[in-house]
Amino acid sequence: MNILICVVINVVFAIIIRKLNILPEEGFRKLLHIILLIILTVWVLSYDSWKEAVGTMIVFVIVIYPVLWFFEKNEKLEVFFAGRDKGELKQSLTIMGLMFILVCFVCEGLYGSKVLALASIYAWGPGDAAAALIGKKYGNHKIVMKKSLEGSLAMFVFSFAFVFVLLYLGEGYNFVVITVATLVTALAATISELFAKNGYDTLICPLTSMVGLLATLRLMGQIQLMW
Repeated sequence: MNILICVVINVVFAIIIRKLNILPEEGFRKLLHIILLIILTVWVLSYDSWKEAVGTMIVFVIVIYPVLWFFEKNEKLEVFFAGRDKGELKQSLTIMGLMFILVCFVCEGLYGSKVLALASIYAWGPGDAAAALIGKKYGNHKIVMKKSLEGSLAMFVFSFAFVFVLLYLGEGYNFVVITVATLVTALAATISELFAKNGYDTLICPLTSMVGLLATLRLMGQIQLMW
């Protein structure tokens, strides 16, 4: 029920913002990005079992997919939700669902940690939004695939900040462990974002960040498999 309420509130909010035309196109796309993060956070925290979180996500994708298929048939609706290409909303939903399932399975199912799941997602989310907005406005030094040094620095800083806070508040590791793990995770997120394209950063960046985070914590003796 918490998830349903969260989804409805955020969708209504997004529609109102779009109707009022408060934000430019790219700004609205990144607002949807932030809304997605909020929904995924509530999703992770709403269930005691990772199996329930994953199961409901699978059901959600199956149910909502036909709705987005309808959007795809209606060009005005797709434009309203700032879709760049035909079918982008449908593709984004599928990629997001797969990412969520994999992150929850590994971080919660194998390592028993909601915090690590959220850290993997937040290593990508805020940084990706910052990279796009700052890179488009201030990105004068292009490095890879038209992406800029300024955007990548924004990605790193935001990824580092969010992962550091989550680990500090959520897991109780010491400062050295948090700093090293956060550095590796933010670097993994930043490098993977540079090469990800066609919307697959939603999958590649969190998974790469997760691997970097878990590998570092394991090497430092902070986590172990539950199975």
